[in-house]
Amino acid sequence: MLTVAEKLKQMGINRIRFADTVGVLNPSKCSRAIEDLIKYAEVEIEMHAHNDLGMAVANSISAAKSDAKYIDTTILGIGERAGNCNFSQLIYASDRIFDWGISYLECLEVEKIFSSTIKYYS
Repeated sequence: MLTVAEKLKQMGINRIRFADTVGVLNPSKCSRAIEDLIKYAEVEIEMHAHNDLGMAVANSISAAKSDAKYIDTTILGIGERAGNCNFSQLIYASDRIFDWGISYLECLEVEKIFSSTIKYYS
């Protein structure tokens, strides 16, 4: 992965999405991987976490603490298999660590709007 990231950087790529596509990372492994990618390839990292083992929010927080610049989230945690990083849970869990520019209560309002839209189209 580090070699691929370095080659991509040489080709002019400045951001890489690091995807835990089978949801098997834990926060410490996630941190190490993100830190290594940033150090070795000098690229911005976007984290895309799946929730198969219930770690998507924890891994996303860990990635952000390790200087990932972008975190993929979903409204209500919808996604493949067990879902992806739940937006409102991420905000709630990391509220005291980061200023995401949105409050947990605002996230709940967005989810409420989203939920009513889904019911309307169902």
